[in-house]
Amino acid sequence: MSAHLHLIRMMRLRDCTFCAQCVHWPVTSGSSSLRSCSSSSSGCRRPAGGSSRYERSGAELQLLQTHKLSQQAEGTLQDRIQLLQDRLEEERRVHEETQNFLSQQQMLLQQQLQQLAERSERLLEEKQQELNSLRSNKTSNLDLLQDLSRKFREAEQLVMEDRKEKEKLRRQQEREQTERSAVTTLQAWWRGCLVRRGLASCKTGKKTKEGKKKGKKKK
Repeated sequence: MSAHLHLIRMMRLRDCTFCAQCVHWPVTSGSSSLRSCSSSSSGCRRPAGGSSRYERSGAELQLLQTHKLSQQAEGTLQDRIQLLQDRLEEERRVHEETQNFLSQQQMLLQQQLQQLAERSERLLEEKQQELNSLRSNKTSNLDLLQDLSRKFREAEQLVMEDRKEKEKLRRQQEREQTERSAVTTLQAWWRGCLVRRGLASCKTGKKTKEGKKKGKKKK
């Protein structure tokens, strides 16, 4: 656009002398208007005669050509702007889709991470409960083992005491049996002695009776 503006200014300066109004023409988009210099006040002077009309028509043709080139350049720029806007819109759309995809992936990963954390926490609680149960079972088994050991010692002590009692009773029975045998033997010996003594006294009495009977017969 600045190149086209410079070209229009150069064309205008070719037809008139330098002045502030000629140098600073406003050029609008889509149309260009030329302000003619005031011959009375500005000092720009045009050549008189028929050549001024010819030069004016040539300047208008050049102006129209420049305006056409400006429109073409403006159209090209508009196409480039539209293309850049389309590309920008495409980039924005891709960016939004990428951002949405990454947000979904982040949410999915966060959900998976939360699930894994909950699962690990649940497994940890289960293992902790199993460990507590094993510890409790170990404690109860130790108590049971100690109780069984105590009962075994008590039973063993009872068995030893029973064996001692039985051995003592057996010895006492043997001693009593020996004493009964000895008493029986003594009683038998004593009875034998008494029987023999009785038999001896009986024989002596018979002899004395027989002797008396014989003495009476002799008389």
